[in-house]
Amino acid sequence: MSAPKISVILTSYNHEGYIREAIESVLNQAFTDFELIIADDCSTDNSLDVINSYKDNRIKIYKSESNERGIINKVILAGIVKSDLIAIHHSDDVWEREKLEKQYSFLQNHPDIGAVFTKIKIVDEAGKEISDNENLDSTSKAYLNIFDVENRTKEAWLNHFFYYGNCLCHPSVLLRKECYQQVGFYNTYYKQLADFDFWVRLSQQYKIHVLNEKYVCFRMRNNNEKISSQTPKALAQLQFEFFQILGNYRKIGIEQLIEIFPEEKDNIIIDGSVPEYCLAKAAINAENPSAKAFGTILLAELMRKEETREIISKIHNFNLNDFHKIIGSMDLFKTVTISTLEHKISELSKNIDAINEEKTLLVGNISTITQSKSWKITALLRSLDNYFNNSRKFF
Repeated sequence: MSAPKISVILTSYNHEGYIREAIESVLNQAFTDFELIIADDCSTDNSLDVINSYKDNRIKIYKSESNERGIINKVILAGIVKSDLIAIHHSDDVWEREKLEKQYSFLQNHPDIGAVFTKIKIVDEAGKEISDNENLDSTSKAYLNIFDVENRTKEAWLNHFFYYGNCLCHPSVLLRKECYQQVGFYNTYYKQLADFDFWVRLSQQYKIHVLNEKYVCFRMRNNNEKISSQTPKALAQLQFEFFQILGNYRKIGIEQLIEIFPEEKDNIIIDGSVPEYCLAKAAINAENPSAKAFGTILLAELMRKEETREIISKIHNFNLNDFHKIIGSMDLFKTVTISTLEHKISELSKNIDAINEEKTLLVGNISTITQSKSWKITALLRSLDNYFNNSRKFF
């Protein structure tokens, strides 16, 4: 029996309410020459009962022995993937019927492309498409735009990743198995950005492409239950991981850096230049705070070494005084901001004290007036005046 043309790895964890729709969106594909490997990561709900109810001979079930990240790595390393093409699917998302057919055809016609993605529809819990004119939470708003990207050269993708982060939808990818063999697997150290880390490494060696059609329904979960939801904790984790993933760029040579960062061409000198210095300057000029931190720390590492410092001074005319100016202007630890806020709080506290003193004085004055003999004597006159003023409203 010949190997299937595509191996679909569908990751499953506690999605009993969605996994049937995810499975059937694969089984009902227009392209039929595939195997479906459902990889369950120790679900504690009834997901396995749903999975086991299918008797289709294209389905293989992989059960992880422990609940931990990296189940796709486990499936591939277990040797059960038979195809040279691998598609990734998640158990709370849904594929359109034409997805695999269009992607397979594209890779067949473009042997220079390592991975092909698609654009996506954002859907709610019930599978209804979410539009941008609805009252959306921050996570839904972000995902409506983040995956709506245009195709780029390999270097332009790396530029975008560096400055803006991830823009590729994991359950939309179809890639060649050789990509994992050449680039490596997902780094399970990362909780939020393991796929993004892989895209950065992938783009250093392979061209990638995004089909313009929306072939994936990416489900937004209520109460931010999706692991990629932008909760405060997730955002903090994301920034920390993004900072570390930028370290992948340290392996890039000077000539490719010029292609990736054309806006930094004035800072990049091919002959004798220190590539990591050029990378650090590009990061410092970024708007993303994690990129700025990465660039500053990388630059500090370079300037700490006397030999490297001398080369940078000679080639780039950048010395310790220049470095100290950058450090003073970056304020990575927000000490200036904290100091400024504390000063404002102090000033506001003084204003509040002054207002309270004035309030106390005015209350005392009112009490003195209302207790005076003249105020009591004129009470009848004030009552008559109010009566006549109110009577005028009816005439």
